[in-house]
Amino acid sequence: MLCIINNKNYFLSAAGGDLRQYLEGLASAENMVKYVEQHPFGQERITETNEFWDFYLNVINSISACQPEK
Repeated sequence: MLCIINNKNYFLSAAGGDLRQYLEGLASAENMVKYVEQHPFGQERITETNEFWDFYLNVINSISACQPEK
């Protein structure tokens, strides 16, 4: 698998790639939750202060409305 993000010339899943290193660290972590907290990867989480919050909220609401009830 080969991934190029934002036109950067690096391969995320190639040996030594950022994503591969992250996942290898996650797989070997004693506490996965702590690992994720201490080693953030990718974009920051989207919060209500994000300029695109309304857009993402609409997407979530649209998807939720299409889900069958359990």
